[in-house]
Amino acid sequence: LFVISVRQNFYIYILFVVTVYMGKGLPTGSIAPLSKLQSFSGEEIDLLDFRGKKNLVIFFYPKAFTPGCSLENVLFARNYYKFTGLDTEVIGVSGDDMETQEKFATCYNLPFTLCCDTKREAAKDFEIGKDFFGLVGSRITFVINKAGVIVEKYHGAIIMKAHVQAALKAVEKIEGRSASDLPTPLYVDNSNSTTLTEESSPSQSTSIDDGSV
Repeated sequence: LFVISVRQNFYIYILFVVTVYMGKGLPTGSIAPLSKLQSFSGEEIDLLDFRGKKNLVIFFYPKAFTPGCSLENVLFARNYYKFTGLDTEVIGVSGDDMETQEKFATCYNLPFTLCCDTKREAAKDFEIGKDFFGLVGSRITFVINKAGVIVEKYHGAIIMKAHVQAALKAVEKIEGRSASDLPTPLYVDNSNSTTLTEESSPSQSTSIDDGSV
């Protein structure tokens, strides 16, 4: 019975690993797809319009208003000025509808565009699967340079700060300069939420504004 139990647990573990890591986005070095995204205002965002003009950070998150996704969006908002100062635009994408995305952007005073991928067309373009046995949309961030090449990809469901740090570090490398000298405008989170905290912090050299004093 012990042998059977161990064997069953082993198969369950293998299934879990395969499920969690399958379909986790186009690899670095790939040419980013020319997806056409729809913002919550109904505006069409054509990724081709950024080619040769700006770098792009596109982060896919599972669901608006959940604690992790709220924190991730607020962290990108707090550091948005660093990305724009490095000639980079930020776009958030989830499967939420237009009404939900608009409320989410307003609630957290998000300065960047949120797009609706209700049919998962953009997720399929970027070859993004789902996490945890297909139950939850993946949390994955892509950094695309002006030539349209994916130069960084970060996939992780737990540490939100790491997405922003990885993206900013990649953009600094693209532009050949640091964001540390850029002016820091005031960001106000409209939600007055006290739940947007993150205990663990990854050990990366790139410093971001995480709201701590």
